Amino acid sequence: MQSMLLTISLFTTLLLLFSSLSSIASAADASGNVGGTIMCTGNPVGQNSSLVLSAFMGDVPVYGNWEITSFDSLGNPISVTGYLNAGNIGVDSFSLEGTVTSDSICGIQVPSEIALMGDCGSSGTVRVASNVLEGDFIGDIQCTS
Repeated sequence: MQSMLLTISLFTTLLLLFSSLSSIASAADASGNVGGTIMCTGNPVGQNSSLVLSAFMGDVPVYGNWEITSFDSLGNPISVTGYLNAGNIGVDSFSLEGTVTSDSICGIQVPSEIALMGDCGSSGTVRVASNVLEGDFIGDIQCTS
């Protein structure tokens, strides 16, 4: 009887360990630093910018952060930043949703919703869209799934 209980206990432990390992293996991430142009509603002139993106998806919803940076006419740094809290990440593409938490480029009222979607790879693309901001970026976006 004691041997049978030990066998059941060992089996349960191995089952829990395997479940934990398979959860770890199902994690995905997307990250990159890319360049492009953003346009603010009401301003037809595009502004050269860079986007830094870092997103992770595991057993919980997507989480991460992003930042678009540029320079004003005097050369001072300006930015739009926020966090990610929903979406999907695959090996070839991603579709992310988040919140703008600060903005010194377009004057977005914060908090505000934003979407980032694109293709992964050494010439990856990212499209950023909110109700006040649109942007297209190209560069190295690494995705794992």
